[in-house]
Amino acid sequence: PAGQAGADACKDSKTLALSTGDHFNGPAISSFFFGEPTADVMGRMGYAASGLGNHELDFGIDQFVKNRARGGFPYLAANVTKEAGDERLAGLEVKPFEVFERQGVKIAVIGLANVDAPKTVMAGRFHGINVAGYEQTLNEVLPKVASADAVVVLVDECPSALESLFEAHKDW
Repeated sequence: PAGQAGADACKDSKTLALSTGDHFNGPAISSFFFGEPTADVMGRMGYAASGLGNHELDFGIDQFVKNRARGGFPYLAANVTKEAGDERLAGLEVKPFEVFERQGVKIAVIGLANVDAPKTVMAGRFHGINVAGYEQTLNEVLPKVASADAVVVLVDECPSALESLFEAHKDW
């Protein structure tokens, strides 16, 4: 893709472009070209990060790796681990969080994969990938980003499914 891509495109901007995932499958043009047009557009728009949605792996891990490179931004999923020794998963590298600074404000962005993703995606796409619960993961990750001025959680999930969790943890 031509031009500046990913987080660097908006580094000094007031904007922090984020997504919860599920980019590559759906629109005909993106599906036909295995998600590449969407990755290119998101890179040109300056997306800083995305959560790992349940459809990022629809075209396989190799295509996910290509699309991630084309977009130029990291995928975040603090609750995802890979089974050791599975070479097929080598390219699936996701970070738990990133901290961005916009106009002197430090914003921690935590990614969470949907806990039901292994059951809802195309057969076998999440084989060898473990997805931990939201509460356990946030209890582990939030102390690591406590120095940030603000925290954003990216998750491909209905807000109503998380409402009781956040109500129970006012300390977060």
